[in-house]
Amino acid sequence: MPDFYACLSDNVIVSSTASEANDTFKITYNGLLVRNGATEVYARVGFGDSWEHCREYQMSRTSQGFETLIKLPKGTYTLNICFRDSAGNWDNNSGAYYSYDFQLT
Repeated sequence: MPDFYACLSDNVIVSSTASEANDTFKITYNGLLVRNGATEVYARVGFGDSWEHCREYQMSRTSQGFETLIKLPKGTYTLNICFRDSAGNWDNNSGAYYSYDFQLT
């Protein structure tokens, strides 16, 4: 069982386990792009209202959908995520993005 588990929607999960570094989290995505046949998925991750330190991660296909590992900085902030496929289609949660308020010490 993960040490940390946040379900941002039915299809987006952020989790970590004790075997991972304490600032390393796994993003699992099994949403709209996957259901529409995407063969490649990328997670775009940023922090706070202005998406500071925005970075894109290529995700790997697994039995759960697509997954990638990210390192999260210490502090209190909002984690924002959206997804795109290789054809340029986006899943941004209807403009609301997939967000979670973090506090890492």
